[in-house]
Amino acid sequence: VRGMKGSPGEKGESGPVGQKGAEGYPGPDGQRGNDGGGYDAPVAAKPPSQQYNPASYGESRQRPAAAVESNPYGRFV
Repeated sequence: VRGMKGSPGEKGESGPVGQKGAEGYPGPDGQRGNDGGGYDAPVAAKPPSQQYNPASYGESRQRPAAAVESNPYGRFV
C-alpha cells in the first residue's frame, strides 16, 4: 500500500534581521518533508566612525586598558 505524500517541511526560523527561512522541501511518499533552513541575513559592518573610539571621547589610552586589566573576562568577551 502506498503511503500518503509527506507534508512540506516547516519554515526555518527567522534570521536576526527578520528574514524568513526557506520553505521546506516536500517529503517523499509516506515521509515528512525536511525542515526549511532559516538563514541569518548579512549584517552590514559599521563604518569606523560609528565604532567606539576612546580618543574621540576624550579618554586617554590608559583608561580602557586599565578596565580590561581589572576585568578577568574582558579579553574573552
